[in-house]
Amino acid sequence: MVDSTHEDLVVTAAHCVYGSGYATNIEFVPGYHDGARPHGAWLVQAVVVARAWRQSHDPDLDIAFLTVVAAGHPGWKIQRATGGLRLGTGLGYGRWTGLIGYNNAVQDPVWCAAHSHEFRPGQLVFYCHGYRDGTSGGPSIIGLTSRGTGTLYGVIGGYQQGGNFEWASYSPALGAAALALYRQAEATAARG
Repeated sequence: MVDSTHEDLVVTAAHCVYGSGYATNIEFVPGYHDGARPHGAWLVQAVVVARAWRQSHDPDLDIAFLTVVAAGHPGWKIQRATGGLRLGTGLGYGRWTGLIGYNNAVQDPVWCAAHSHEFRPGQLVFYCHGYRDGTSGGPSIIGLTSRGTGTLYGVIGGYQQGGNFEWASYSPALGAAALALYRQAEATAARG
């Protein structure tokens, strides 16, 4: 979750929701663990990805924002249940973060604390084991609290759509383009 005015924005990797077209019939299940859905399932109402991602799959723009709604519960706001991360842009390359994801081989989230490094301009790299297929879209967070707050520093994706090895994960460095996309998603959510 990303802190937003309408309390309804989820962040993920663009390649998770846009290949040759937009993915459909998507739901977000926050806190999923061993089959449990402690905060329910939320329907994705809108997907926002950068035009350059749609045109050329630019790995530096492998980020998407999703507007979610509670099925059958108008007025419920997901951020009130889960907390929200501040969008961190322009924070450089070397930060200590928590990296969270779900790989295809396990039912529980994979978590690791790691120091990020510059892989190349526009791309971060993190070295943690266990990040296999499926962890794409997972957040890299600075200062994560038990209330679900902190600063979103990155999203597993980018180079090699997040990495080809379970011990190295990549993320676009969040900067002006991510901030512009966030603002576009906020405007989309406002139109509801």
